[in-house]
Amino acid sequence: MTTSSKNVLILRALIALCKRDIKLPTDLYDLGYTQVVIDKTIRLEDDRSVMPDLIIASSKENHCVVWESKSGRSIDNDQAKRLASTKANVFPDQVMLNVKIQDGFAFDIAYACDGKECQNIRCDLDRVAKELPSVGLFPLVGFYDESGIKTHSGRFNKENINRVLRDGINIDLREVPTEYLRFDKDSPRSEMALYVIINIVAYATREESLFSAEQIARDSYGSSWAHIASNATKDEIAGKIDNVLSDARQHELYGYLTKPGRGGIRSQKWNLSYLNRRGTAFPSKRLKKLQKQCIEFVNRLRNEEAGIYARQLRLPFFLLEEE
Repeated sequence: MTTSSKNVLILRALIALCKRDIKLPTDLYDLGYTQVVIDKTIRLEDDRSVMPDLIIASSKENHCVVWESKSGRSIDNDQAKRLASTKANVFPDQVMLNVKIQDGFAFDIAYACDGKECQNIRCDLDRVAKELPSVGLFPLVGFYDESGIKTHSGRFNKENINRVLRDGINIDLREVPTEYLRFDKDSPRSEMALYVIINIVAYATREESLFSAEQIARDSYGSSWAHIASNATKDEIAGKIDNVLSDARQHELYGYLTKPGRGGIRSQKWNLSYLNRRGTAFPSKRLKKLQKQCIEFVNRLRNEEAGIYARQLRLPFFLLEEE
């Protein structure tokens, strides 16, 4: 698993716990943490800025948690210092969260990390704290694939969320529905490509010929797309999807994809050629061929990223019954 893949699991779990999903624990949702913002650029008082991975907020608790996700063994020291410079007024004024900073408001800067790396991340935070003591107060929460989420060290400024995360939330990160976060801007191309081809096949099935990279991003993210506050992040995701489409057009999907129009990355249209020579929609055998080519495309990207031992993609839900 790549570090980006683990980051996606971590952020996906946090977002999911802020939703009312009866199949998942509702500890955070029950405390009112229903406001979710991804990649919001915060302007600091010294004219610098910082973009945390995720911010969640509860009007009920009058509390925000700024999350920095780390799946590797170390932190970005400068990012930690910038996060420590965050002031309370940015949450209603810049992030536009429904909190009242003059009514017992509190916020925390918290690090979410791979459970196996908690001690390494804590050591990094403590090292930076020698220069900037407030960094040493950041709570650190471990995310474990099977056993769930639990505070490793530090305390939150609101007792209810402190208790919930201290006691731990029993959740299998791998079982959290991907709909809460399919991928992020740092995901490998093969992970993005999986959802690109899912959408391409869906468009072909519905006989929709024109689409943009941003449409694929929106359709992949679903409601989570609205949580992304940064247009730069949306542009980056759409740009990487556009690159994936260009790769597919030159290889496995040659003859299926064309790019007739011009415009920005997010709005430029792609054309899916699903019509036969008589101008009618292609039959199921041609659709099945498209599905096969899509699978080969993702497998190639996975092999390029992970070598010849990459596992092969199996998508039985794509395949049509033989006529």
